[in-house]
Amino acid sequence: MRLALNLLATMLLFACSDPDPGAFEVEVLDGTAQGAVLTLYNVSTDMRKSDNGFVGERVTPTDGSGEILVNMRDGSLINCSIGYVTHGLSYQMKYRIEGGRCEMTQMFEDVNGSL
Repeated sequence: MRLALNLLATMLLFACSDPDPGAFEVEVLDGTAQGAVLTLYNVSTDMRKSDNGFVGERVTPTDGSGEILVNMRDGSLINCSIGYVTHGLSYQMKYRIEGGRCEMTQMFEDVNGSL
């Protein structure tokens, strides 16, 4: 009985914990970007510079959509649409900017919270 109660408590703890953050990556092929902002659920966060672009993470507290705005050195902005994400799922989304356009190159979602 005690083992069953411990298992139940552990399961409830994991069920109530925050989901893993979604991972977002933008690869900029020509290297002319100077910054990127991830906006999800109307909250914006600066993305970190990586070797070939930008990376960022966000927890999905609710269902919604968003975008990544990439600021190019010539002053133009390129929009990478995130589309719809679902609360509780972990995401890994990768985008590529080439020729002034952004395209999604990869998307994984995991209902178990591990990619």
